Amino acid sequence: MRFFTNITHELRTPLTLILGPLDDFSHSNELSDKVKHKLAVINRSAKRLQELINQILEFRKTETDNRRLCVVRGNIVSAVHEVMLKYEELNRNESVRIRFVSAENDIKMYFDNEVINMQSL
Repeated sequence: MRFFTNITHELRTPLTLILGPLDDFSHSNELSDKVKHKLAVINRSAKRLQELINQILEFRKTETDNRRLCVVRGNIVSAVHEVMLKYEELNRNESVRIRFVSAENDIKMYFDNEVINMQSL
C-alpha cells in the first residue's frame, strides 16, 4: 500500500501541471471548435485520472485509520443520481443506455457522500 501511495503522489504532480495549461487552452478564443472539443475530451480524461488518484489516496487514509466518516443527513436519491450522471458521461458505448429510476424523488437518510462517490467509480 505504501508503494501505491508513493506512486500516486508522484503521478499527482505532473497531472496538475497538465491540467493547468489545458484549462488555459480551453478558454482561449484563438482555437477552433474542433480543437476545443478535443481539448475537452483530454480535460475530462485528465480529471478522471485525477479522481482515481484521489481515490487511491482516500483509500490509503481509510486503511490507516486517518479518514473519518463525514455522515450527514441528505437526499440519497440525489446522491445516487449524481453518481449515475458520472457513469453516463463516461459511457462511450452507444448501444448501452444508463438510466436511474427511483420510486421517490426525496429519501432522507444519513450517509457519507464522499464514500458513495469514491466507491462508485
